[in-house]
Amino acid sequence: DVGKTTICMLYAVPAVQRGQKVAVINREARWNPAYAERSGMGKPNKDYLLLYPESAEAALECIRSLAAHKLDLCILESIAALAPMTEIMSDLPDANVGVLARMMSKFFRDAVMEIAASNMAVIMTNQIRDKIGVMYGSPQIAPGGKAKDFYSEVDIQLNTPEKREFSSVNGKEEHYEQIGTTISGYTKKSVGIN
Repeated sequence: DVGKTTICMLYAVPAVQRGQKVAVINREARWNPAYAERSGMGKPNKDYLLLYPESAEAALECIRSLAAHKLDLCILESIAALAPMTEIMSDLPDANVGVLARMMSKFFRDAVMEIAASNMAVIMTNQIRDKIGVMYGSPQIAPGGKAKDFYSEVDIQLNTPEKREFSSVNGKEEHYEQIGTTISGYTKKSVGIN
């Protein structure tokens, strides 16, 4: 756990406190409403929307619907946890290779203008997985295909290095790397303590 949900809360808490409309789409089941309330977000479905869609299609449709209702911030936890209905209903996992990637690509093509027109910020978390049998190049890949790389304005990669003991601070060291952006065009690296 590198702190993806914590990063989302760093954006969501001030938005809720400013009176903005915030929604959290919780597919990964990592969102802790009690912790969010202690952090200042308030109660789910009172101060902010907390949604539990059953499939990838439902989660992506939620984002489009929230954009139509002019929400200010939408958080999707996470792309890696999205399961298309064909995968949920199927017994053969190999028959569903690339379904999520194609679905995400179509979603971004169709919804990018709606989201931009609504002025809603969307934060999507993801995970890094290892490819099997890679001899050359990076063995790491993120679920959901490459479309998100082309449509995202800022792409931040979080890494947790080896465990270290801190004498004066409780927490863990995390490495943040801004690996892609359409805003500034350069790479930033930093280290923080969570």
